[in-house]
Amino acid sequence: MRSIKLKILDRYIIQTMMPPLIFGVGIFACLFLIEQLVNEMNNLVQKQINPILIIKLLAYMLPSTLIFTIPMGVLMGTMIAFGSLSANSEITAFEAAGVSVRRLTRTAIIIGVLICFFVLFILQYVVPDTRTKMENVVKQMLFSRPTMLIIPGQFLQDIPGFSLYVENLNKSTNTATNVIYFQNINGVFPMVTVAQNMKMSSGEIALSNGMIYSMDNTGKANITGTFSSQVIPLGSFTANLNSSSVDNNAYYSLGELLERIKTTREGHGDSIPDQIMLQQYLAMSFSPIILIFLGTLLSIKNRRSGKGISFGFSLILIFIYLAMMQVGTMLALNRAVTPFFGMWYPNIVLIIFSIFLFIKQKKTR
Repeated sequence: MRSIKLKILDRYIIQTMMPPLIFGVGIFACLFLIEQLVNEMNNLVQKQINPILIIKLLAYMLPSTLIFTIPMGVLMGTMIAFGSLSANSEITAFEAAGVSVRRLTRTAIIIGVLICFFVLFILQYVVPDTRTKMENVVKQMLFSRPTMLIIPGQFLQDIPGFSLYVENLNKSTNTATNVIYFQNINGVFPMVTVAQNMKMSSGEIALSNGMIYSMDNTGKANITGTFSSQVIPLGSFTANLNSSSVDNNAYYSLGELLERIKTTREGHGDSIPDQIMLQQYLAMSFSPIILIFLGTLLSIKNRRSGKGISFGFSLILIFIYLAMMQVGTMLALNRAVTPFFGMWYPNIVLIIFSIFLFIKQKKTR
């Protein structure tokens, strides 16, 4: 009979927690999408990119943001759920029926563990797939508006092995004048093309009235040819395109980050940014367990908090947690602490605080 009652209790707690959890995650996910939409308004308005492509890009960005929005939403949802139970005196009724604080938090922690595995699944399998789809969307954007990456008077260096400079650009006609085009695929000395005019269309770049130079090891330029018209397939650019929206370690799986760290170390490069991202991924994946435990204890402690106070208090805790994570990131980037400590110390602080609250709760009963 007792096991049946416990199952009923578990089911009731789960039913109470799920709507606020979904609400919390949804709130933070929407805030992120709004921020990204504002960032993409330049592409939508000035560069006249198809709105459907912008929506696709935002949708593919969403899984990587869930790594960060799920822990925040979990804390908010937990505090709202248990704050409501406390305000309605249901926590008092549970205790009168012999249900301990430990028993109340057990179901919440199990939910936290399941969410932890869900976040790890997104990291390992969903995020890498969306990165590939984002790359395809960016390439579609480039084909639809070839000049979207070009800024007059600045070198375009988003494409490995290529560099493009234009002095004047007319984005309405996709034409430019005074063009310098570097090509250095083999990593030796670049071929330099200087042209008076350029026109970009969906599929090709047409240069006119230009000269081709080759560079030797002394930096001297030698003319190797002239042309009145030259066509470069746009696929030569998009095949190696590194968009700022995609070429980011936040879109790599745990396994890919480990491989990047290994490769960078073998090449004696700086692997700290990838190490920080790896540890941040792991710390954020584990954080739902801690945040659910902490949120449950805080809500039980404040018996008359209600949903409004719980909502506000959860926002304060989220701000503190993110601030600690940001401080840890800066310290790790400056080599003041290891990436592991920089990313994990917020969780360690919250674990210690949660244990303190748990012991205090037990002593007052």
